[in-house]
Amino acid sequence: MKLIHIKIAGFKSFADPIHIPIPSELVGIVGPNGCGKSNVIDAARWVLGEMSAKQLRGMSMQDIIFNGSGDRNPVSRASVELIFDNSLGRVGGLWSKYSEISVKRIIDRSGESAYLINNQHVRRRDVSDMFLGTGLGGRGYAIIEQGMISRIIEAKPEELRGFLEEAAGTSKYRERRKETESRLRGTQDNLSRVEDIREELAKQVSHLENQAKMAANYNELQKKLTVSHGQLAKIRLENSKNSREKYQKSLKQAILNLEKINAEITAIQTESEQKKVSYEEASKLVDNKQKSLYEVNAEMAKIEQQIEFFDQTQKKSESRLQEISIERTSQIKAENEARSNLEIQKRQYEQLKVSEQDIKNRLTSARNKLPHIERQLRVVNDERESYRQKLSSARQALELVRAKKEHSEQVLIQLQNRLNRLNDEKNNLVLPDSSGLVRLDVDLQQSEIAVSKQQQELEALEEAFPSKNQQLSKLERALEEVKKKLNEVSARIQALKHIQDKAKGAEELKRWLSKYSINTDSYLWESLKIKDGWEDALEAVLRERLNSIGVHDLSDILELGANSPPAKVSFHLISDLSHRSETKNSNVELLSEYVSYEDPAVRPVVENWLTGVYVLSDSSINIELLKKLKPGELFVTKKGHLFTSNGASYYAPDSELHGILSRQVEIENLEILKSQLSQETSSFVEKIEAIKKEVEDNDNKLRQTRSRLTSLLDQKHSIKLKHLRLTEHADRIAVRGGQIVEEIKEIKKDRNSEKDKIEDSIDAENDLHKLLKNQESLEVGIQQKTIESEKLLKEHQQKYEVVQKEFHQVEYEIRTKQERIAGIEKSHKIINENVARLDVQKHALSKELVGEKASELKRTLRGLLDDRETTEKNLKEARNEFDALDHQIRNLDSRRLEMDHKKTPLQESISNFRLQEQEASLSEKSFSEQIIELGLSDLDLSSQFKNEQNESYYLDLIDKIKIKIDKLGGVNLAAVEELQIAKDRKDYLDSQSEDLNLAVSTLVNAIKKIDQETKLQLQATFDKVNNKFGEMFTALFGGGAASLRLTDEQILSAGIQVMARPPGKKNVSIQSLSGGEKALTALSLVFALFQLNPAPFCLLDEVDAPLDDSNNARFCEVLESMSKFTQFIFVTHKKITMELANELVGVTMHELGVSKIVSVDLSEAISMNEKAA
Repeated sequence: MKLIHIKIAGFKSFADPIHIPIPSELVGIVGPNGCGKSNVIDAARWVLGEMSAKQLRGMSMQDIIFNGSGDRNPVSRASVELIFDNSLGRVGGLWSKYSEISVKRIIDRSGESAYLINNQHVRRRDVSDMFLGTGLGGRGYAIIEQGMISRIIEAKPEELRGFLEEAAGTSKYRERRKETESRLRGTQDNLSRVEDIREELAKQVSHLENQAKMAANYNELQKKLTVSHGQLAKIRLENSKNSREKYQKSLKQAILNLEKINAEITAIQTESEQKKVSYEEASKLVDNKQKSLYEVNAEMAKIEQQIEFFDQTQKKSESRLQEISIERTSQIKAENEARSNLEIQKRQYEQLKVSEQDIKNRLTSARNKLPHIERQLRVVNDERESYRQKLSSARQALELVRAKKEHSEQVLIQLQNRLNRLNDEKNNLVLPDSSGLVRLDVDLQQSEIAVSKQQQELEALEEAFPSKNQQLSKLERALEEVKKKLNEVSARIQALKHIQDKAKGAEELKRWLSKYSINTDSYLWESLKIKDGWEDALEAVLRERLNSIGVHDLSDILELGANSPPAKVSFHLISDLSHRSETKNSNVELLSEYVSYEDPAVRPVVENWLTGVYVLSDSSINIELLKKLKPGELFVTKKGHLFTSNGASYYAPDSELHGILSRQVEIENLEILKSQLSQETSSFVEKIEAIKKEVEDNDNKLRQTRSRLTSLLDQKHSIKLKHLRLTEHADRIAVRGGQIVEEIKEIKKDRNSEKDKIEDSIDAENDLHKLLKNQESLEVGIQQKTIESEKLLKEHQQKYEVVQKEFHQVEYEIRTKQERIAGIEKSHKIINENVARLDVQKHALSKELVGEKASELKRTLRGLLDDRETTEKNLKEARNEFDALDHQIRNLDSRRLEMDHKKTPLQESISNFRLQEQEASLSEKSFSEQIIELGLSDLDLSSQFKNEQNESYYLDLIDKIKIKIDKLGGVNLAAVEELQIAKDRKDYLDSQSEDLNLAVSTLVNAIKKIDQETKLQLQATFDKVNNKFGEMFTALFGGGAASLRLTDEQILSAGIQVMARPPGKKNVSIQSLSGGEKALTALSLVFALFQLNPAPFCLLDEVDAPLDDSNNARFCEVLESMSKFTQFIFVTHKKITMELANELVGVTMHELGVSKIVSVDLSEAISMNEKAA
């Protein structure tokens, strides 16, 4: 079996369908980091049945579907297909006959996954079964992804045993054993449930007999209760109806009163709106007058402020001149003080600069000494830590030796106890007598012969039974179809007849005709037939005459003219006279030639009406043909359009008579079809009854045969069970005896081994005590040396900190002096500026004079006082008018509010009346529905109703009946039927119990057989893999040794531990190996499994990443040698591994987020790898 193609579409970064051919045994996949190479490995794992999104590097299965990129939309589904060459027929089962096998998996956004083998839908289980025992599958050792190689070697012992089972080909047995155990648990659970149900059924049967007696009494009481509920509902229905009528009257009166109040409110609102218009005008006038007053007051205030300002300005100027003189004298004094202070600060600054240099020199000296002392302390600390680690290791080793010694002592005690128990058990084993087995063998053979004979009879009956049932089902379906068609035809006939009857005329017209003794049974259209397609033509020509009524004497209808009929009506004379021949145009046909007659007596009148009426197709109409028509002649088309020599009349259906002829033809055809369908129905019913009789006879025979077979099977099962118990007992004793002997041998061997371990532990404990004492003495000396070094370092650090503090203090004082000098210089400058500014202000104030403007402002103020008096008078008049209108509007609002108060109770009354009316209507409807639900009619209730029986009477009656029903308690109305069902079910469960016991025994034996076969095969495989593992380890490491060990004596439950010793090293644990050593050890194990059970192909994802060149070269040599038996597809960045490949497949991501497949040669692959690095 060889992999030849991989097809991927929509999976992870492969947005477009891609095809990867696998033409040789060694195929490399190369490309830069992050381009999607590992997605090829994930695709193969997924198609083989992987269900964990975590194993596929995703959060959910939705993550494996391409989710879009910058320029691409997400796709709706993903698919992966592997195509194998099976020309050697390595795949067994159903697919062995195919030379090429395709395994495909599809998933869409809904999360639904589909599996296909050769385009046939299969289960995931079918795909897993096909690859069981080959190393492939979702978790097989043939697919190794990034980081998985180290996880294999660090896996738990139980997980490593899974790889061994896969190599041994027993993984399929493991699955079968799980299924068998699952079935056994299910069978045991079913057996337990069956026994519980059997006990419960026995109790139920006795209860059901009593319940059947109570059911009859209960039904009688329920009937009385239903009638009483109906009478109560009828009384309440009448009460609801009376209440509804009462509320309707009250509602009408309340609505009338409300309308009166609304009319009065409308009148008040109209008057109020008129007053509000005048009110708004008066309000605007008041605002204007008020505005004028505000303007006069504002102007007056402005003038008064200006007068006051001029007075104050003169006073302020005199005061400011005195202040300026005082301030100038003060500024000159401050200038002299600042000049003196500046000289003092500069002398102090020069002294601080000299002190700073001296302190800086001392600080540098202290800083240079510190690193030397710190280095000395680090050396001492490192030496001290080394001694501590050695001391801790010695203590841990001592504790480990003591623990091993205690463990070995406990094991010795346990082994001795186990040896005593085994000796006691061996002495108590006794084999059963063999003569009983011989007798049971004879009885079992005879029982099997009888069962086989009865089964043959049953099979013959069962083979005939399905065919009869199928025939019966087929006939019943056919009968349903015929009945359905018959119902449809009958409904169509009824509908058409209803339309035809309606066309004959209204009932009022019929009564009018019957008053004059005119028979309405004969209508003209009932006696006519027209050529197909010309129905509209005849209807267009005859119009209402088509529905004319036949009379034998014209005198019967002449006297009707005085009394107008209630609707249109026409009559025709029924005559036995032969019709006259008509001369016609040889080029065209008469419409009368297309008419046939059911009643020859109507022929003369119809042909008379159709005289000169010719038929003509729409396409042959032309002016020349119309000009040849004589007076009274016309053409008619199929659609009913009429053409004369003088004009045309286009027909459109406009009466109930339209389609009356075509409907009549359809009715006649449907009647024929109905007759045929009725005959078919009768025929099907007869056949079904005959087959049902045959089925019933066969069913009786089947039941009898099954009953006999069940009895024989019970007998056979009983014999087989006895035989099985005796055989199992003998086997268990023999097997257990052998097991005890082997276990005793193993125990003795283990005792000697544990004694040796105890002696070794005692020697090691003494050596460690001496080592521990020596290390403790050395640690004391190094500790004293550390204390001295730390003390010296602390003294120097303190000196350095003192000098550093002095240096920071001097720096701070220098900065402070600089800031003070700058501040004094700035103050001196500001004082000079202030003296100049004060001189300018003094000169300006001396020139200020107050003008003659104050007297002019006082004259203006007196004129404004006169204007304000006039404006206040006008404002008062406007306000009086405004207040009068406001009072009138308030009175109107008060009246409207009073009407609103009267309106609110009426509205509430109307709402209440409406709700009460609706409530009464709903109650009326509810009680009517209640009567219908009870299945009672008004006639039934009226016959039993008495006027003196009111609502309370029936309420009391219902309560009494309910009390009687309650006294009955819980009543099972189907007690008789349930009793029979319970008995039948108990009989069936008795049979099931016996079958389940037999099934349990069979499944237990099957598990034992699987365990025996698996144990032998696993042991042989373990020995082979262990040898191959050691050889492969030596080949990959160039030396060293490795082996596998079982964690338990029982190989079926034991885990596997890996022991490895690389060249030049002692035996070490797997965890202490380097990354490259772990990778080579894991590869040794995987390749050992491959040599024993080569998988069809192997996928390796950058497993060579942690290897150096020399190890990588040995890895490639092994890979090349194994490619004779297995295909290898590997992802790599290593040049050496690329050179090994026969074919290279390039994966690139030119478009962001989308992987593509490209063909590359080795030089291009190396270049790509170097760029990625």
